[in-house]
Amino acid sequence: VCTDVEAIPHRHRLNHVIAIITHEALKSSDLADFTSWNLVIDETPSVWDRQELRTTLSREFLQSHYELLPVGARCVVSSISDKTAADFRRDSLTQELTVMHARVCDPRMTVLADVASWDDLGEEGNWTWTSIFSPMQLAVFERVKILANAFTRSLTYKVLAKVWPEISWLPECRQQHRPYLRRMMRIRYFAANHTASRSLFDSEEGQRRLRQISEFIAGEVEPENHIWTCNHDDIPSLKNALVRSQRLSPRQSGSNAYNHLTAVSAIYTAKASPKERGLFQSLGIDPHAATETREYETIFQFVGRCAVRDPRSTKAITVHVYDRQQAEYLHELFSATNYVDCELSLVDLGFAHRRAPKPGRRPLQRSQSELSAQRDRKRLLARERKRRQRAHEHKRREFGDVLPSDN
Repeated sequence: VCTDVEAIPHRHRLNHVIAIITHEALKSSDLADFTSWNLVIDETPSVWDRQELRTTLSREFLQSHYELLPVGARCVVSSISDKTAADFRRDSLTQELTVMHARVCDPRMTVLADVASWDDLGEEGNWTWTSIFSPMQLAVFERVKILANAFTRSLTYKVLAKVWPEISWLPECRQQHRPYLRRMMRIRYFAANHTASRSLFDSEEGQRRLRQISEFIAGEVEPENHIWTCNHDDIPSLKNALVRSQRLSPRQSGSNAYNHLTAVSAIYTAKASPKERGLFQSLGIDPHAATETREYETIFQFVGRCAVRDPRSTKAITVHVYDRQQAEYLHELFSATNYVDCELSLVDLGFAHRRAPKPGRRPLQRSQSELSAQRDRKRLLARERKRRQRAHEHKRREFGDVLPSDN
């Protein structure tokens, strides 16, 4: 793919040529020959590549191919090998390192590791590498334009602005030529004092809440007028009640196929992992930017598939999300269109004002005989404790204050 992209300026020397490539091809290709071309990037590209690895038996291999250079709380990974990414890909035992090796060997990218020395890898051998795409290779273009909603709030923008502060960003608001008729959007949410999270949805309590939410939504919408989405792991908890409605991918591609529908539900979460939060904080970036980009913006784009995109529609739209923060993000961005009147409402299904349960081990499920035996043991221990207390008091009365107290 990269060689095909790099050949474009040589194969097409005519004016007004439009070449469409993916974000990944853009990041991976040598763009040096695209002088005088204009670049338009549709939607916010990700500047991160990240992989968690477990290399319990590969320490000597890593030492012979990569050097770690400390930079702040992490290390830059540099190659001391003459092998290429293609060499890694052909070897069954090194295929897992192919992407990382390609990023390390690319002078336009920086690869960071959360290990200071290969000797520091513990018995588990767990570590993570992250690469940041350098936008400086885009300077070859005559002009670069990014078409994206709320770009300056995105994780991509905040990373680029922090790492490359010398880049100037010029906002350009698109003129709206099609008049949109006013419509009402009712945004309902189910949690006021906690947010959606993977740890919550993975818990037994979280799964129970998801089932409650799906049953409530099913009773409120007309299935043929409703689209919904969720994380893949949560489909079993939601689909039984919503089986008659159409489920779509969270990142449903741009389409007008659903712009006649007026009910949308997005019960979804996509927050940064603990290791990612540590990386963002080391760069001076608020980890909440990842939540806005991966979670809130994904929900916003999904809701945008419905009748809100039809300029002639005046139908009221109903939206369901999990928590108040998600609802407020939608309220802010849709209200800014100046043709959507938003209304927030909390639906209390019994957990709206609770805090999220702390993650931990699930309680053991015991049989009735086990519970009975546990109660008998507690009673036996209580009787033994009282017997010792009575014996101690008897000795105290007999020998006075010579004996120490239980306290």
